[in-house]
Amino acid sequence: MRRQDIRLLALARQGDSAARCEAGRRYLLGVDGFPQHTASGLDHLNRVDAALRPQAARIIAESLALEELVTLQQEDALARAAADGSAAAQVKLGAWLSL
Repeated sequence: MRRQDIRLLALARQGDSAARCEAGRRYLLGVDGFPQHTASGLDHLNRVDAALRPQAARIIAESLALEELVTLQQEDALARAAADGSAAAQVKLGAWLSL
């Protein structure tokens, strides 16, 4: 893991919400030197401050497949992201509601 990745994780563990969002995104997608680890990604994203919750919900909704969202009980994040204007979340929510 690169030095800047370690710094990002340290900031996230100290409570920096922007760092938590970025670390969560990287874990969910398994990009930029982070292994794909859904549990760690959701842990970081579910701990953000209220001001960044819409961004965290959007990251969750856009990064996970509909099946994963439902299995991991992330329907609230999906609904929040859809209400916030995420086209991908709106499509997924529409599919989920039509079932």
